[in-house]
Amino acid sequence: MQTVIFSNFFKEKTAGKYSSDYIDQIVEKISFYPKAGKTIGCSKNIYQFPLGICDKKKYNYNLVYFYENRNTPIYFIIIFKDKEHDVLNKAVFYLACDAMK
Repeated sequence: MQTVIFSNFFKEKTAGKYSSDYIDQIVEKISFYPKAGKTIGCSKNIYQFPLGICDKKKYNYNLVYFYENRNTPIYFIIIFKDKEHDVLNKAVFYLACDAMK
């Protein structure tokens, strides 16, 4: 089981959309099997994991997270609607912004 770190953007975007119990289940799944998601584009370390329909709206969301190896923690970057495009560039942007804070 690996450590999971939440970005500030992830906390803001999931507030009110998913229950804390559901997020805990996702954390448990991904911490035991970090490569559960599929890689995005040509990246080797950024993964996308389907979260399903949120509690209040009728949208499917995907979790975007960073995982390098067993020696580093998993970093939950942000969630995006299922139909959004260019997710890799946006994920890198949010990752860089959160690192600068």
